[in-house]
Amino acid sequence: MERLFTIGICCLLVCLSSWGAPAHASYADDQGDAKACAPYGGYANIVHYGLPVSLAGCRQWCPQCIQYCYVREIACRNGQLVNLYSQVKPYRPEAEQSQEWSNIQSAKRNAEQQFSSAVAWRPLSPYPQFVLIGFFIIISTIAWFGRVKDGTGLRDWGLNIPLNAYLALSLATFNTALDSDPLVQTLDQYVFFHSWFHSVVLVSFFVINAMPLIRGWDYLFVKHPAADIVNSAVDAGTAIHGQSLARALWVSPQDIFQWRPRWHYEHQAEKARKLREKLDRDTELARAAIARERARAELHDEKRASAEDMRERVWRGRTF
Repeated sequence: MERLFTIGICCLLVCLSSWGAPAHASYADDQGDAKACAPYGGYANIVHYGLPVSLAGCRQWCPQCIQYCYVREIACRNGQLVNLYSQVKPYRPEAEQSQEWSNIQSAKRNAEQQFSSAVAWRPLSPYPQFVLIGFFIIISTIAWFGRVKDGTGLRDWGLNIPLNAYLALSLATFNTALDSDPLVQTLDQYVFFHSWFHSVVLVSFFVINAMPLIRGWDYLFVKHPAADIVNSAVDAGTAIHGQSLARALWVSPQDIFQWRPRWHYEHQAEKARKLREKLDRDTELARAAIARERARAELHDEKRASAEDMRERVWRGRTF
């Protein structure tokens, strides 16, 4: 019984030792360990093996590492500890390491294909940038009509000039890809289109222009009630329909008690003044046209009277 117990303990120790160290060490790994410890009296034993390392911290020791990076620490006979880096996990059979390497190469090819398809849009024409900057310019133009005339600071439309300049410049990095120039990538990441600063500027642009945009929209696209009637009559040269104009200018009780901002009534008053000026100009033109026709009629009558008088004199002076 004691003999069986001793055999069991030995088997357990063997299993634990096989777990702590690799069961199968490839010939290539053994050669690498021996070569690394050659200056230090030869290879002694393994301290750690197969620990994953981030690629960023591994590139200077393992340039060929493209997807994974493993480090193994070995001890040499003089006590020197050496770190060895590898693309595949070490101390496994050659067949497993070859299969893992094949999988890594396949993954690399797939990643390159996906990358090439992902950056295929990079050389496209700059039409998307033109559309975006045109969108910003349209918003700024509408906001300009709704600006506070005597405003300063954030309420002044003048702040849109540097904002639009930055947005236009940031669109230069719109098509930045992983194979772009490092300086362009850095500017794009920290200053321009794909940076957090660009998001802050974009949000600030819409926040600053929110109220001017609403006021400008009201100024440009909300018509005066009598605009269509007056414009159609002036353009067609016809009389203004009085009843239609009266209905358009009539204010219902609901409109009286409906709240609207002060600038809406200011815009309507300004549009009414422009309509009146248009009517005044049209009236002056009509009066000038009438005066011209009268003058032409009077001149025609004078010429005809003069011609008849001349004929009368000639007739009287004839002898038969």
